[in-house]
Amino acid sequence: MKPFGAARNAAGLALFLGVLVIGAVAGTGPIRIAREYPHSFQYQSGERFFPMGDTAYFLIAQPTNVIAHFIDTRRAHKFNFVRMMPMARGHWAFDGTPRKPDYTAINEAAMRKLDWVFDYAGAKGMNIELILFGYGVEQGEGLWANVTNQNFWIDTLVKRFQDRPNLFMWMVANEFERYPDGRYSFSPGDVEWAKTVAAQIRRHDTVHPIGCHPSVWITDQDPPREGPRPFASYKGFTQRRPQVVWPLWEDSLIDLNVTQNNEGVQPRTWGNFTSTERGLTYYSTNWQGTYYPVNWTTNGWDFEAAGMEDCIAEDWAHGKPVLNTEFGYQVELGGESSYGAKTRQFTPPSTVRKKAWKIATAGGYFATGFRNLAVAYDFTASDVDHFRPEHLETLYDFITGKTEYWKMEPHLELVAPFNVLLALPGREYVAYFPRGGANRIMLEAGQYAVEWLHAESGRYFPMTAITAANGNREFIPPNDPDADWVLHLRVKAPNDGAFFRKPADFPAQTSLPDPLVMLDGRKVTTPEMWRNERRPELLRLFQHYMYGQLPPKPILTPKIERVDAASFGGKATLSEVTLAFGPPDAPPIHLMLIVPNHRARPAPVVLAINYFGNHTLVRDKNVRLADNWMPERGAGVVGNRATEASRGSWAEIWRIEDVIDRGYALATFYNGDVDPDSPDQRGVQKFFRQPDPADDCGSIAAWAWGLQRAVDYLVNAPGIDARRIVVTGHSRTGKAALLAAAFDERIALAIPHQAGCGGSAPSRARIAIGKAYNTLDKPQTKPPETVFNINDKFPHWFNARFKEFNAQPERLPFDQNCLVALCAPRPVLFTNGRADTWINPAGQFEVLRAAAPVYRLLGAGDFTAEELPPDGRLMDGVLGYYLRPGAHSLRREDWKVFLDFADQHLGRP
Repeated sequence: MKPFGAARNAAGLALFLGVLVIGAVAGTGPIRIAREYPHSFQYQSGERFFPMGDTAYFLIAQPTNVIAHFIDTRRAHKFNFVRMMPMARGHWAFDGTPRKPDYTAINEAAMRKLDWVFDYAGAKGMNIELILFGYGVEQGEGLWANVTNQNFWIDTLVKRFQDRPNLFMWMVANEFERYPDGRYSFSPGDVEWAKTVAAQIRRHDTVHPIGCHPSVWITDQDPPREGPRPFASYKGFTQRRPQVVWPLWEDSLIDLNVTQNNEGVQPRTWGNFTSTERGLTYYSTNWQGTYYPVNWTTNGWDFEAAGMEDCIAEDWAHGKPVLNTEFGYQVELGGESSYGAKTRQFTPPSTVRKKAWKIATAGGYFATGFRNLAVAYDFTASDVDHFRPEHLETLYDFITGKTEYWKMEPHLELVAPFNVLLALPGREYVAYFPRGGANRIMLEAGQYAVEWLHAESGRYFPMTAITAANGNREFIPPNDPDADWVLHLRVKAPNDGAFFRKPADFPAQTSLPDPLVMLDGRKVTTPEMWRNERRPELLRLFQHYMYGQLPPKPILTPKIERVDAASFGGKATLSEVTLAFGPPDAPPIHLMLIVPNHRARPAPVVLAINYFGNHTLVRDKNVRLADNWMPERGAGVVGNRATEASRGSWAEIWRIEDVIDRGYALATFYNGDVDPDSPDQRGVQKFFRQPDPADDCGSIAAWAWGLQRAVDYLVNAPGIDARRIVVTGHSRTGKAALLAAAFDERIALAIPHQAGCGGSAPSRARIAIGKAYNTLDKPQTKPPETVFNINDKFPHWFNARFKEFNAQPERLPFDQNCLVALCAPRPVLFTNGRADTWINPAGQFEVLRAAAPVYRLLGAGDFTAEELPPDGRLMDGVLGYYLRPGAHSLRREDWKVFLDFADQHLGRP
């Protein structure tokens, strides 16, 4: 780590003292090392956690508005943890002063600020790695060298923060405590001291991982012919001395276990690895500027990222997650002069991208060190924007959304030099091919689905499946041979031909399928099995047989077009935001966001798609008039185009002012921005064609994808609580809302209103026909909408394969109860009108009953009701149901029910 000076401005306390933001991060329960796949992390509830962090040692010393901005900008780019210290110059955590410290008493105001940081970060879905001690503590030896003072500090931190849902891990860093002024050396006492600190942590916290980051200087690794560098240069940072870390293992006998992981330097290991007890995280770091052999620069390869894959693969021998820290510092040439040395230390974004991909495809995780972040002088957006972090977003989305990364291991022996491979041989391969190398993999025989990813642009290129024999196989990227490419191979076995059967090959089942029974007949018995096996299986089945393949996440470029801070008579701020994505001629999404002005904390947001343009929902003449195709049935639509006469035509139906008055924000866009509701597919689909046209997504999936893109923006939108995103929609957009919630776990709650067949109603439409309910005057006898009806009238809503079930919906390997189950453990509410029998209110009730086993398995709640509720009574369990008089419509009373349900489960704003 790098001993720069701390930020000096500790102003801003007044901002946080009266503000409290409470909430959980994604997943439930603490993050821990996974038992079944111990090189990975997961929440206690089973959700996977792929750490992608940033380093901000002295963040605590910044004003709260700067801290908030720092967290917001990182979360906007998918970063999910921050490495920080609880003390720094300008933030004194004890009584007394740094020069006359009283280590026996805590400065409560300082602790409250750290409380606020945890609260704000948690509200944004950001986790914290807390480094117990830190730089800049004058007379720090009086803290770490005095066992009583030291344990008092450890106990204070651990007791106060161990139950925080967004605490990721503790870090014991004797680089700081033992040598606080950069006076680095190493002795066995450092190890014993770190073990003592870890043992003290474990007295109170037996759950969270603990890492150790010691300072060890390897004096025999100086560059050839140059000799050793003076230790005093750059406060000990010669840039040729590696910085290493080691995992701390409880109940083990090891004295030291350090693997050098400095890219380009041959890795070495000291000590022994013997413990099989609950382990702590292996923490590794690399420092750019290290010596690299000249031959690593051949074939156009950028030498600054060379060798990293060997180091991380070596670290896997320790059997725990490998976290590679602090790569990517950007100090311009000559910038080191103030530290007493002149060393080349410039890291362009292309190199950082290479490093990140090499870390991930070698089986590791990472925490970056953007320009000046450890220095803490520049916490603005510029240090992120300069870095082009969309490259890291692409990596995160690919790894977490496309692969089963936790099951794979590094296999460098199966690829050419300088390439990197993460693989479960015979099942899945993820290869990183930097430009100029030989693109080959030693494969096991099988049939593989093939997809290329352009690492810089984030564009995906699905290819024709291949049949491979045992042995090396060469691959040629689809274009741009000078670029870095990622190749993803997934075996089509257990044989996709057997997995994806023809409809006639599935057994007919007139009842709703059990969501806890795998396609091969195995019963799902644990949350882990649901998360790791059944949930991914259902996601594949729904895309293959019904909705089509949802397009991948593109690189999104938001642009705020207009802001009205006095909208709705000063009650709210209305923003119009263009969400653009490549390629250049792809249609943008025009998002309208309305945030209440009078609030004490970030607002929850209701996200919904509208039918005729944002301008129809408000009477504001300045709101952009939608200019793309729309149906003639809309008020003021002439020649399939909106006119000024359409402004405000839906304002009474949407009741936005009621939403604001309840403390909620509202976000919306016109469905035609993503895909006009017509069979000609003039929307986003043409930019994401699949090799098999039957896999192309229909309009429902395209609209759901559009909702996900809106979520991409909302998770970091000013004034929005990223943990409380509610998605709703009426009729066809309700189908899209439920699909989006099932596929995107950032959505906290789903309310499909009168969503009917293909949404909230069963495809097995006769499920509730003839069934007597006490609250119905008589059993429903009129058939509701069927799979045939919906495919016949709206052939563009679903994929081509769904039509194969028109006459045999009972052969579908799932039903909509399985789609609801994919939302578990998050709340879902179905709302209906009694007279709207076409959308099957009774069948929807049965869908909720049949989804409940998954919620029970996950400990999230249940749905035990056997009777439809009386009109006007909200069943507000985690699976909610509401029935009112009337037909197919959206009413003011519906909005009240939506918000009541959200209040119940997300907390009142």
